[in-house]
This record gives sequence, C-alpha cells and structure tokens, in this order.
Amino acid sequence: MSQSHSKSNPRRNGASARPAWRRRITLNTAFAQRVYKRTFDRMKADLFVLTVRTCAQGQNEAAAAAEQFLEEQFGKVREDLNGELERAEVLMDHAGIDSMPVYEEALATEAEITTPNAGQYLSLIESLDQFLMRLDALWLTGKVETKHRTARSHEWQRRLIKLAGRVRDLGDRTRKFLSTQVQPKTEELAEVGERAESEEQPEQLEQSEQPEQPELSEQPEPSETAPEPTAATTE
Repeated sequence: MSQSHSKSNPRRNGASARPAWRRRITLNTAFAQRVYKRTFDRMKADLFVLTVRTCAQGQNEAAAAAEQFLEEQFGKVREDLNGELERAEVLMDHAGIDSMPVYEEALATEAEITTPNAGQYLSLIESLDQFLMRLDALWLTGKVETKHRTARSHEWQRRLIKLAGRVRDLGDRTRKFLSTQVQPKTEELAEVGERAESEEQPEQLEQSEQPEQPELSEQPEPSETAPEPTAATTE
C-alpha cells in the first residue's frame, strides 16, 4: 500500500497542494446563476495563470501588469453595481418595500476560490444577484415596467460574461507566452484597459420625480471587445 502511494502522480500531488478557500454561496436570480455557471470555473483558471503561474515562471512584470488590468476591470464593474444597488434601495424605501422576493429554485453551492481575484469576481456575481433581487421587488410591486426589468437583467448578465471573456482572452495569450517563454508585451495591457474604459456602460436605474415609476437612463451596454496582450493555450 505504501508503494502505491509513492508511485502517485507528482503533477497531481502538486496540483492538490494548491491552497483553496471554499465559500458557500446562494444565488437567487436566474441571471446571476447563469453568469456563475458559464464563467466562474474558467475565470478561476485564467486568474490563476495570470497572477500565480506568471510569478512562478519569473514573469513579474507581466504579473504586475495583469494585476493592474484586473483591478481596473473589476473595479469599474464593482463601482457601477454598487451604484445600482444604492439607487434600487432608495426606490424601494420610497415605495415602502421592505422585503425581497422568494425564489423557488435558488442555487446553493460551494465555490472554490484559488486566488484573491477569484474571490473578487465571485463577489461581483453576488452583488449582481442582490441588485437583480431588488429590481425584481420593484417590478413585482409595479414600480418598474416589465420591459425595463427584462432589459436591465439581460444587460448586466451580458456585461459580466463579457468581462469574463476579456479575462479569458488574456489568459489564453498568457498561457501561450508562458509555454514558449516569449517575453510578453506588457504595454498591450494598458491598451486593453483603455479600450475597456471607452466601452459604453449599461443603463442605470434612476430615481425619478415620482419614485413609484422609476425610469432608465439612456446609457447603453458596453461593446464586446476582447483584450490583446500576449498569451494563448490551456493551463
């Protein structure tokens, strides 16, 4: 028995030695559940490559540039989501709504966090869920029209999926240069950040003069632009 243990795959042993934090989460809305199921596992792997493997292979400059890129991308989404939550809560207060809808098919699961950035992305999904629950509450009580509720939900779902797509593209390019040991052009990350900043942002739920009939502003959703730094393959 001891011999069989000694012959175990060293690569597998190394992988199992990675630290991971398991966090119980509950996602109530179908849109947040969709984002989690479609993007989280791949995002987790891409973030590990961008921030851990780059450092492990001595590419500290590329790792620092990737961290800055992620901070800017996640930070903008976090700022906008926090604003959405605040506006929705104000509208609920004015309408006298003090409870959340009940969801029969909520997703309760245990998410594995292998990098700090993975935890941040998971928090974005949870914030999306909290905002959409408040949007549902406003809709169910007749304070938001059906077309607005549907449009906003889809817009925010697409925005997080597009964010995951940009990180996936960067992760693929990073895998490529790590496998070939080609020095990455870290200045391209700054260019990617500038492109993302120029994208149009999703509409915001605004408090109108009559809180019981809030309207949406005229800000459209961001476009689908993928990053362009050096890297591509599989972890």
